[in-house]
Amino acid sequence: MKLSICTVIAGLLLATPAWAGETTRTFTGENGKTTTSTTSTTRNAANNAVNRSTTTTYPNGKTSNTNGSHTYTKNGNGNSTYSGDVTRTNRNGETNNYKVDGQRTRIDGTVTKSGTVTGANGNQG
Repeated sequence: MKLSICTVIAGLLLATPAWAGETTRTFTGENGKTTTSTTSTTRNAANNAVNRSTTTTYPNGKTSNTNGSHTYTKNGNGNSTYSGDVTRTNRNGETNNYKVDGQRTRIDGTVTKSGTVTGANGNQG
């Protein structure tokens, strides 16, 4: 099973600010091979900062790492904006840096989260 950078960054972008701890997930493909991903998240409420680190180990023993941090600003009524940086090293040892920006909006009990990821070359997703 392949994990995309968008999946990992979306996890960083959409993290619930009050969550903290470590989570390990194991994905098993149809061929019985497994991929294991461990994510550690910390939140500093005083600085409105969140740090997240994920290590993924693939069936062939290679690993990838994603480290990100962002700060957020509460705008009231459950709304907030965030901005941060993500560094990803893929299973071939290639490192890429990304900038993330987004917002969280709550209207009538419905939460909408959106964000933009910008790569080192200026392309956005």
